[in-house]
Amino acid sequence: MGRNRGLDGPDLRADLESGEWRTRKYEVNRAAVPPNQNWFLIADFVTAIGRCDESE
Repeated sequence: MGRNRGLDGPDLRADLESGEWRTRKYEVNRAAVPPNQNWFLIADFVTAIGRCDESE
C-alpha cells in the first residue's frame, strides 16, 4: 500500500496519531516488492497501527 513519503513519513504518522487511518483510503498495489519508497507492505502498516494503539 502507499502513502506519500512512505511508512515512516509525516503523512502516515499523522494518520496514525489522529486515527484518520480508519477512514482514509490508501492506494494498494499487488507487487511482491514495493515499487518505491512511498510503498510498504500491508503487514508493516498493521504493525504500525499496533504500535500507535499501544502508545495511547
